[in-house]
Amino acid sequence: MATNRQLKINRLIYSIGFLIWPFVTVLISFTKKDIWLKNLLWFFVAFSGYYFTISNDLMDANAYREVFDLMNSYNYNFDDFLDRYFSSNSFSLDFVSPVLSYTVSLFTDDYRILFAFMGLVFGFFYSRNMWFVLSKLPTKNGYLIKLLFLTFLVIVGFWQINGFRFWTATHIFFYATIPYILNQNKKSLWFLPLAILTHFSFILPSLVILAFHFTKNKSKIFFYFFLLSLLFVGINLSVLENYVLSFLPSIFQAKVDVYTNQEYVSEVKNSKESLSTLAVVFRNSLPIYISLLFFVIGTKYFKLVKKDKVLLNLFNFTLLLMGVSNILSIIPSVGRFRTVSFMFALCFLILFLSKKNILYRLKIFAILLTPLLIGYCFGILRLAANKIGNTTFIGNPFFILLERIS
Repeated sequence: MATNRQLKINRLIYSIGFLIWPFVTVLISFTKKDIWLKNLLWFFVAFSGYYFTISNDLMDANAYREVFDLMNSYNYNFDDFLDRYFSSNSFSLDFVSPVLSYTVSLFTDDYRILFAFMGLVFGFFYSRNMWFVLSKLPTKNGYLIKLLFLTFLVIVGFWQINGFRFWTATHIFFYATIPYILNQNKKSLWFLPLAILTHFSFILPSLVILAFHFTKNKSKIFFYFFLLSLLFVGINLSVLENYVLSFLPSIFQAKVDVYTNQEYVSEVKNSKESLSTLAVVFRNSLPIYISLLFFVIGTKYFKLVKKDKVLLNLFNFTLLLMGVSNILSIIPSVGRFRTVSFMFALCFLILFLSKKNILYRLKIFAILLTPLLIGYCFGILRLAANKIGNTTFIGNPFFILLERIS
């Protein structure tokens, strides 16, 4: 009885804290493992969505705003909406974003409300994924595990509602897959279609899961496949583009053509070149860190992985997904799947390196490489600063209420 009473008191305290200062309350919640605290992170992402900053017209978020404004300007009815997005002439494979935009346009023309709802959808899966990993950690963790978890927290952070379709699908995919990989929970896979409906390209990692289901014990094959795939990273698109695309179903050709035409390739290349040298170094530091650790673990410490069948499953799947993602990275934007695979890689490293029986030498090696993680986190957070409104850090829900009243 006392426990239930204390739980109610804690919930009340955190709820009041969230209403007063959401950002700080969410930070404090990460020091606890109470499962219900994930909802604070969920609502915080929705709150941050309302104050999301569209700093330039080239951001994906600006395209979402323009579509939403268009729906309001033309006062779309349901038939207009279906004809615009889902007719035979303009069929869209991505259902979630247009349906969400249309639904919100029925009761408001304020794009900030749309982004709050985007945050609500994104935040649900984001918060569940963060707490899934957090709940599996020991009570006391050292510097290395905390830094790895921070990296996991920011790799597809809440500010990525900027690319709502792909990055929401990323978290849905992780949410659907990780319980199956670790716990053989097949029911979670029912969320995979939702990932595909959010971004059509997620049929590719879904096929990887299917392939893994039939080949999950081929550790050596997965490891050598991963090493071989590293040769594809950074390769010239024109060398293998036609060969890779020839295997795709016709329904995806139109979508993929957008990502492979020369105008788009040049646009992606120019956007990358616009980044500072320091930003490029930061962006590449995580792939280097993960590749080095997986190489060392696969060659020197595989016996430790093999002792834990759950972690072995995750290790094998991550190798397969990273290998496929490396090869697909020859196509502009499809290279984003490397980030998806890195989520699983970080999850594995967090769970594996937090085990008590891990050899001291391996942990020292992982710690010596942490400047790469620090650099990556710094770079990601620096780029995120352009998307996060200041009110996200200092405001509270009453700010929104006062704005709506005034």
